[in-house]
Amino acid sequence: MDNCADARFHLEQCGMDKLDRDKDGIPCESICGSGKKR
Repeated sequence: MDNCADARFHLEQCGMDKLDRDKDGIPCESICGSGKKR
């Protein structure tokens, strides 16, 4: 994946659930970030 938008597209439109290993709705945490507040 090149960017977060690309990863999100593949998760939502193509059903690539393996991109969201922890099932928090955020694909590819290494690209999109964890989304968790610290």
